[in-house]
Amino acid sequence: MPIGNSGIEVDMTTGLPVDQAPNKRQARQQQIYSQTLQESMAVLQELSNSPVLNLLYGQYSLRIQHIAGQDPECQVIEKLIQDLKYKVELAPRVAQDRLDKALGGQLKQLLNRSPQ
Repeated sequence: MPIGNSGIEVDMTTGLPVDQAPNKRQARQQQIYSQTLQESMAVLQELSNSPVLNLLYGQYSLRIQHIAGQDPECQVIEKLIQDLKYKVELAPRVAQDRLDKALGGQLKQLLNRSPQ
């Protein structure tokens, strides 16, 4: 109820104006959120069955390994590691890290495999 029968309605407990619009906005936001979530789940489902994504993942990993094998600096680093009696395949790990960052958590979980 407006104070003094004029002005805007004020919530007596908070002293803030009473606004009916937040309920409508909140309902609309919830509707948008639900729709977006459904669309995201549909995309994830489609990608989980995507042979193209799996193919790209494998090809990217192979390319990183090839480039690292041709790069003199990578060869020196791998030689130093081997001299320290550690056998480490760096290229697959680098490829995995880069792909993990590019894919994000959801797509990474879909593939859930190491580079080949």
